[in-house]
Amino acid sequence: MNTYHSLLFLLAFVLAANYTFAKVTADTQCKNGFVVQTGNYFECKCNNGFVLANENTCEEKRNCTDAQNANKNCGDYAMCINTKASDEERALKCTCISQYTLENDVCVPDKCNGIMCGKGKCILDPDDTNFVTCS
Repeated sequence: MNTYHSLLFLLAFVLAANYTFAKVTADTQCKNGFVVQTGNYFECKCNNGFVLANENTCEEKRNCTDAQNANKNCGDYAMCINTKASDEERALKCTCISQYTLENDVCVPDKCNGIMCGKGKCILDPDDTNFVTCS
């Protein structure tokens, strides 16, 4: 798959993820995972060997050293992306998806970048994703 197709696939994935994000509640069905209550909000935790693709879906964790894993999930909110210009020079790198930033080896929402929450963690406010809160 060439770079154009990789970018097109990533764009489709990001758009799908943006429109499937839903507030996680006690009744949410987490695909390949389970719901836990952390502080005053709920989140999906993935089964072993799976990572969060979006708020309520866990996908199999892939290793970016295998060329067949291009555009597959390699970490929570991260995908193996081809960083070279041609298929002959394939070099996959585990990269945060759109609207997420790498901070301390973890992909966090862009809006949480640089926000310190002590022993908690920064999350998008479940009631209004334009705001962040510490939990």
